[in-house]
Amino acid sequence: MDRDERRQAFRLIQLTWMALLGGVVVFGAVAWALAAGVLGGGGWSPALDPSLARPLLLVPVALLGIGVVLRRSSVRLPDGTDPMEVYRLQTLLVSALQEGGGLLGIALCLAAGLTNWIPVFAGLSVFAMVLSRPRATDLDDV
Repeated sequence: MDRDERRQAFRLIQLTWMALLGGVVVFGAVAWALAAGVLGGGGWSPALDPSLARPLLLVPVALLGIGVVLRRSSVRLPDGTDPMEVYRLQTLLVSALQEGGGLLGIALCLAAGLTNWIPVFAGLSVFAMVLSRPRATDLDDV
């Protein structure tokens, strides 16, 4: 893969990462607005008991943590493997885990009526994704 192809592949990775990040931001904002009653009405009526939701919130926290650990881990490449392909898969897998953790946390908070925790999970997800963002300097290692 020549330099121009690597740059083009990297731009696609960045675009996908931005779309995943934007999804968390938009879903978090809409969920918070619904739960807080900003969009009109009396707010969101919880469908899930908060005492049941609180232990379940450990799952999205774990997903966010796993994503950060995976991003910082190194991958051993079998012979003949394209390093750019491995970088693409690792970056997108990590971003998907971090987005999934945020979306799951937001959805659980929305279902349980834990309105104040919605921005926390959105913020944690965005923070983890920004820490693990694809960087142009990563191409030097690929």
